[in-house]
This record gives sequence, C-alpha cells and structure tokens, in this order.
Amino acid sequence: MKEILLSLQKQIDKLPNTKKQETFLNILNKSTDEVLISKYLAYLLNEKNTTSKILFNILSSLNVSENLLEITKDAQFVNIDTEFAISKSNRLDIFIRYNNFWVIIENKIFAWESKANQTIEYEKDINKLNVDKVPVFFIYLKPNYNTSIPANRNFHTLYYKNLKDIMRQISINDLTNQNAYVFLQDFIIHMENYLMKYLNLDDDSINFYIENKKSLDNIIKNYNEQCKNVRNLLVKALENKFKGFLVHPTNSYIQVYKQHWENQGSTGIHFELIPLNANYETLIRKEPVRIKFAIHNEKNTKNKYNIQQEKICTISYNFDKTENIMNSIEQIVIQVENIINHYADKIDQEIAEHNLKI
Repeated sequence: MKEILLSLQKQIDKLPNTKKQETFLNILNKSTDEVLISKYLAYLLNEKNTTSKILFNILSSLNVSENLLEITKDAQFVNIDTEFAISKSNRLDIFIRYNNFWVIIENKIFAWESKANQTIEYEKDINKLNVDKVPVFFIYLKPNYNTSIPANRNFHTLYYKNLKDIMRQISINDLTNQNAYVFLQDFIIHMENYLMKYLNLDDDSINFYIENKKSLDNIIKNYNEQCKNVRNLLVKALENKFKGFLVHPTNSYIQVYKQHWENQGSTGIHFELIPLNANYETLIRKEPVRIKFAIHNEKNTKNKYNIQQEKICTISYNFDKTENIMNSIEQIVIQVENIINHYADKIDQEIAEHNLKI
C-alpha cells in the first residue's frame, strides 16, 4: 500500500491546479448572465474607457470588410448602448456607433436565436434606422460550447476564446483610462473560467482517476472504515467510563444521557458532542476538529423541566495520527466526565422535584 500511495502522490503533484479564480460576475452569482456580460463588455468596448484597438482588432480578425483600415482610419466614436430597442419586439445586445460605421453584437451564452429569423429581422430593422447608409458590421458572439448558428449569414461568429486572445494583447499603456485595466483583466479571467468551456472538465484529473480508480477507491474505502473505527472507539470509551449513562451516536453528534432523562433522538435531555468542522465519519484529518459540548433540553421535555439548553464549551482535538487520536479520545472522555460531574446531579434533582409535584 505504501508503494501505491507514493506512486499516486507523484502523479497528483503533477496535476494542474483547476480551482477557478473569483471574478466580479462570479461573486455576484451571475457568471453566465447575458445581460450583465453584455453590459460589462460594452464598458470595455467603449474607447472612452479603454481603447478602440479592442474593437478594431475584433473586426480585423473577422475580416468584416476589405476596406476596414480605410473605414476605421478617421472613425470617431459616437456612442455604445446595450439592450437597444430597434423595433417593438427586437433589442440589440450591444450597439456601437461611430460616425462612419456601426457594429451590432448579438451575445449568446447558452441561448439560440429567440426566433428562427431573429438575426435576419435585426438587419432589416437596422437598415431602416441607417439613413446615412454607413457600413454595418454584425457579430455573433458565443462560447465554443454553444453550437447555435446565426440564421443571418451576414453575422460573423466570434468565439469568447478569440475575444480573450484579442484582449490579452492590450496593455495598460493602450488604455485611455488606465484605471479600467483591472476590469479588463477581470473580464479576461472570467472568459477563461466561465465562457470558454461549459463543463470546464479537467481532462488530466479525469484520466488520472480512470487509470487509478481501483487504488483510489480502496484508499477512500479504507479511510471511511478507519473514521468509523475512530468513532466506535470514542463511543466505546464513553460507554465503558459512564456505566449509568446511555450513549447514542449519529454521523453528526453523540448524545450522552440517563434512561430517565426521557431522551429519544432529537427530544429529551442529553449532553451532546457536536463536531463543527467535520462529522463523526470524517474525523481523521490534517486540521484540528472543533467539538462543541452542550446541554440540550428539547421538544417534549423543554417546557416540562427547568433545565436550560446551553453551549458549555468548544475544544479542538487532533485526529491526524494514531497517537493523537488516542490522546484526543482520552481528553474527550475527561471533558465529558467534568460536564457530568457538574450538571448530572442537578438534572436528576430537577426531574425528581418535578415528579414529586405531580
């Protein structure tokens, strides 16, 4: 087993860190919200905030026009809008206007066209607005996992992967407002983490598990069995120490009580040992386990006996190796003994006095 573990550890050390970085949209739980992503992108495509190089490089990469360099040479930025209404039923995700050309961006994360001819209608509506007949460039922006195809062939498909590569080429010195660089970097990270792979599968880790499934499953099985053994040792230690008490273990807590305390499951009077950062089937771990000791007087006995429910204390114990596990079990038993010595007679007296009154 030791040789297997060493071999697995070497392979694990080679696996990449796949933890996703936090981003502004991710923190808001809006990782794939099309409206918010469009607004964020519109901010970055506004040359007053960043630079025209982003948009111009996008258009160049899509080969939208043979005369693109000539068109953009003397272009003057006018405005950029999101959710721009071009008819009673149609809104543009992003509408960018320069004095001598327009850009329309339809942003599709998961969605397809809401109507079979949505992009065709967009072009018709735009043509009605375009009284000066300036060139209009249509972009269909989507992640690679979105397999939709625009019905209007005049829409050029741009993948978030390519948009990310274009934005990566922008330096802080390119920006009109250098304070916006933090937003540019945040959006790049967001695209890498949330808008390029739907499942974000880590193929290396998957292959590692498939190739080592038997060994890994045996390790997990052995870990689970050892954790149960530790819990059973603790329960047995409590039972052996406190002969006049019953011990009721679950995965989440251990209860210690006397028969006449009317305890049954989550009702009655009992002392309770609750691990706060683990449970009794995952006790073995590197970091200390914090166990809360408390008195509970619940449900059927709550209004019957004058016994206050209270947290007594919280103590950390080490369960990382055999020596520490045995020492922790011994210390827990001592702590329970102190609690019993302090509280048990008072509980017995309260129950006896109540029974004399009835």
